[in-house]
Amino acid sequence: MTARPDAGPNGSPTPAPWTPPAHTTTLAYRPTEEIIRAVKSRDGTCRGPEDCGIDAEACDVDHVLNHTDGGPTTPSNLQCLCRRHHLRKTRGDLNLVMDAQGVWSWTYPDGDVVVTHPRGPLSRPSKLFAQSFMQRRAQRVNKRRTAPTQEETTREEEPPF
Repeated sequence: MTARPDAGPNGSPTPAPWTPPAHTTTLAYRPTEEIIRAVKSRDGTCRGPEDCGIDAEACDVDHVLNHTDGGPTTPSNLQCLCRRHHLRKTRGDLNLVMDAQGVWSWTYPDGDVVVTHPRGPLSRPSKLFAQSFMQRRAQRVNKRRTAPTQEETTREEEPPF
């Protein structure tokens, strides 16, 4: 008997890898289970500005732009918030803007802005991290190039006589 190309080790079909429904939308207020799974997998934790770190599974899935104001029920308009941050957003204590990759800008009443990034397994790596890593690497390389050699260091320490 020949094994099927998509079969697992015991001959059962190998499940296809799950991909989040980035453009899935429902007209209902309540998101589908697939959308909820995508949002929780993207965010990983509560996305509140104080970095409370509560796991996404214990969070509410909340609309960024309220559904009653025309906000779609789609992953790009949903977020994971713990109950405390959800209530603060709902009361209007914090203003929120989110881009399509899930990067949020929270604005406090005094004008301070806090940016949060998703930390879940389906989040995209931050370009800022890659840039800062590359910048740090370039600094180390330049430091090695401009550091005095052992011979130069010894010469400076010898007495002039």
